[in-house]
This record gives sequence, structure tokens and C-alpha cells, in this order.
Amino acid sequence: MPDIKEELPQEVSEAISQGNMKIIKQWVARAQQDYAKLNAVDPLHGQTALDFAIVAGHSGIASYLITQGVDVQYPHVKHKGRSTLELAQDLCGDAKGAKKAALQRIIDQLQEAINNKPKPKM
Repeated sequence: MPDIKEELPQEVSEAISQGNMKIIKQWVARAQQDYAKLNAVDPLHGQTALDFAIVAGHSGIASYLITQGVDVQYPHVKHKGRSTLELAQDLCGDAKGAKKAALQRIIDQLQEAINNKPKPKM
């Protein structure tokens, strides 16, 4: 995995928290060709845009980010190396009702993305 040093813009993390898909799509359009920008990390929380969507329970935003090519297996330095999938699974275990259902949809998509990820050529 490439070394990610880009910082996630605060406007993006705020847009995710608010469920503002318009701003998310604008950011993805600008960041799409740059792996580091698309997988930028919030310096305060150590989270990617996908992580923010998971924590907020925004399955639509998480789904969109997954389909746009964000790293679904990003290891979280601030969370003892847990992956995005493990973060979602932990949150789902504690969630109830609609948030639990949204997190389960995200988990299903993450697992599908991981299983369908092309294998590196040797």
C-alpha cells in the first residue's frame, strides 16, 4: 500500500457527517486520479472519508466511496492497525435499529469489494 500523507479536507469530513452527497461527489471528482487524495486521512482522528461515513452510519456515502475506488483495507494507525472492515464490524456490534442495518449494508459492501479486488501480479 502506498504511503498516504494527504490530509482529508475538513469540508469533506463535515460534509460526510452532514450526509451532503453533493460535496462528497465534487471532492471525489477532484481526487479521483490521485490515490493519496482519494484516501486522505484526517490528521486529528486518523480516519479516511470512508471511515467517517461508517462512523456516521451513512451507507449511501460509504457505498459511493467504495464504488469510486477508496482503499477498503486501510490500516488505522490510531486504531491499533484495525482495517476499515473491522471498524465497521465493531461499530455494528454496538449499534441498534436503523444504524445497525446501515452498518451491515456497509459491511456487506466492504466484504464484496475485498473479495473482488484484483490480485497483484507476481
